[in-house]
Amino acid sequence: KESRGAHAHENFPERDDENWMKHTLSWLDKPHVEDAKVVLKYRRVIDQPLDKEMHHVPPAKRVY
Repeated sequence: KESRGAHAHENFPERDDENWMKHTLSWLDKPHVEDAKVVLKYRRVIDQPLDKEMHHVPPAKRVY
């Protein structure tokens, strides 16, 4: 278990990037909302820059 950002909890002080560093994708499976269901999928986070203009900034624990 873990906590991040606005959802921080003192009882889960450590990050769990292996299980939680992902993007949540959602969409409707049919064109008309009345007939559709919400589909939820995940994709990995691209954590490296896509060009040479920016250097890599690794994820880090927020310390206040």
